[in-house]
Amino acid sequence: MGAIDVDDSALSRLLSENIGKGLRVSSQRAFVERAIDPDSKYQVPAGLVAKIMNRTGRVHPTPALISAIAAGLDLPRAVVEAAALRQYIGIEVSRVAGQDVYHAPGMTVEDMPLTQAVIERETDVTDVTNESNDE
Repeated sequence: MGAIDVDDSALSRLLSENIGKGLRVSSQRAFVERAIDPDSKYQVPAGLVAKIMNRTGRVHPTPALISAIAAGLDLPRAVVEAAALRQYIGIEVSRVAGQDVYHAPGMTVEDMPLTQAVIERETDVTDVTNESNDE
């Protein structure tokens, strides 16, 4: 059985492009100090940051890890989650009719007409419900 290529290094790139002199966070040390999940208080260990950035060793992206990285970078959790999904699972996230849709790499909105129709129908139902509540 051949290996499945799911490593796009999206999370590694996100960290590398935002941590360092002159970037969003000045150093890995400063990042680690800030990278704390607000709910569980989990703090990302420095060694794990290095593993992610250098793409070495195994990393298990947990909800607490994703939230802590988002806090450390001061980015929306959805941005970090999408990068982790792409790098570690091979799933991409796209906006379809204003909603996040998780899908296989390489798909486009045109490849998801049923998904788009369902979201648009749900949006129409919500709009009608909101309009009737306003009356």
